[in-house]
Amino acid sequence: DERLVALLPLLCDALAARLRSLLRTPGELPACKAVLSLGMQLMSTESLVRRLDVNALKLLLIELLHRLLDPSLAAFGATSAQHLLQTLNVLMLKLLQNAKRDWALAALLDLLGARAADEAQREVCGLLIRCVGKLNKTLVEAAPHLDLASVVGAIERLQAALAESQRDAAGGGEGPVGASTAAKAIEASRETLRALSLSRADELLLMLRKEAPLPQGGSRHSGRSSSRSQTPSRSPADGPTSSGIATSRTRASARRHSTEGR
Repeated sequence: DERLVALLPLLCDALAARLRSLLRTPGELPACKAVLSLGMQLMSTESLVRRLDVNALKLLLIELLHRLLDPSLAAFGATSAQHLLQTLNVLMLKLLQNAKRDWALAALLDLLGARAADEAQREVCGLLIRCVGKLNKTLVEAAPHLDLASVVGAIERLQAALAESQRDAAGGGEGPVGASTAAKAIEASRETLRALSLSRADELLLMLRKEAPLPQGGSRHSGRSSSRSQTPSRSPADGPTSSGIATSRTRASARRHSTEGR
């Protein structure tokens, strides 16, 4: 229904705002469950999720990641906090699985490029890098169908944003971020390029030209690819694995905070 699609930006704004508010209010557990249920319906509807643009994806992705890391969840009690974490993990996976792969990658890389130079964002950057890694594993099959301009543009923006941090690290200076975070972010983007180059090397070289050389290890043989962006067919191997986004340390932290708050 095109009328519903037209309302998606407003729906995403409202969903993000309600998640941010309710998941910090232990007395609103029933309302939390209702909003999470609505989110699950949205994320599970592939036809709608694939209509989310990069900005809508960035809004939802960063909100879900912040909620996964939010120690306020512990105030709901150990059992409820664990259930909320699991639900947020599933929402994140559904969003990554059902969104257009090129737009999802562009959104993740943009979020990472804007945060990897900020020490306070180290934990959320760790989860963003993990998400990029999950999508990179799907690119062998998905690459022929992607809009390269969206992904390559995001890679270039990330590398430009983090270039100063890398220069500081190379020169032994004290940069604004731990060198490992910036280095891991750039390496994740290079891994995206390597995966894309396995089937679309010639197109990448034409697009990148002198701006960014093909990373070492990238294959220079080209495969046949579509001249336009297409939607890849879905298969179990197409999306991120079901292992979840939040680390075991994140879950343990929620349980620990819950115990301390008693």
